[in-house]
Amino acid sequence: MTDHDPIELSPAARARREEMLTELKRAVRARRRRRRAVQGALATAPVLLAALVLVLSARTPVAPSPVAPPRPVGVAEATSTKPNAEPTLTHVSYATIDDDELLDLLRTAGHNAGIARIGPRVIVTGMPSLQRPAPPNDGPEPGADAAPHGAPAGSESAA
Repeated sequence: MTDHDPIELSPAARARREEMLTELKRAVRARRRRRRAVQGALATAPVLLAALVLVLSARTPVAPSPVAPPRPVGVAEATSTKPNAEPTLTHVSYATIDDDELLDLLRTAGHNAGIARIGPRVIVTGMPSLQRPAPPNDGPEPGADAAPHGAPAGSESAA
């Protein structure tokens, strides 16, 4: 084999060799960090994907059945012997009706009602007695300028 002696480098060449070695070590460290980051991302990707699927499936509402199962509805007979007295219940009976029968009974009673289903909630529409009253509005409308009494809105009083 060949037997060679190391070549003696000039001071400029030695300095350049040291610079190149420093750059090489920096590039090797950066590549190692990048490789580990990619490996870590690939290892956690299936776990994150599974968690995302679980979160999205939990937030997706399940469609309710088209017609809710009928429930018993009470029918009461009230009797009173006095004209302005509170009636007393003498007989209560229950019958099971479906949505269509309920709507027919409400129309017969003079109510133009409907049924709205929002998720698990069932709302009977067109029945003012079943609606919640709106909260009272005690203050001025938001964004309205408060004018002094008797002055048009937007004018300022001289003090």
